[in-house]
Amino acid sequence: MIKSFRTVKQISDKAVTFSFIGEFDLSRACELQGELDSYLQERQRDLIFDFKELRYIDSTGIGILITVIKARAEINAGFEILHIPPHIERLFDIAGISRFLNKDAI
Repeated sequence: MIKSFRTVKQISDKAVTFSFIGEFDLSRACELQGELDSYLQERQRDLIFDFKELRYIDSTGIGILITVIKARAEINAGFEILHIPPHIERLFDIAGISRFLNKDAI
């Protein structure tokens, strides 16, 4: 069975939002990393991930998320994750990254 994953990007004056849809794993990591690279150092707009339709994330995906958190913090730029499903939030708790996420938006 082929896992399905895609992102939908929305750009506004204030934010760049990536909606994650499906199962995010190693097979899609390089593609997403390449797409994110152009926005990691941008200070003018917040970077937002919407996980409402994310069904699965593996350790590679969590690693990319940690990279994004660090990169955005280093330049003091906005970053948040919206609509984290409970089973993925549990993974974030175990990985120790929940404290770096915007809980008000869940």
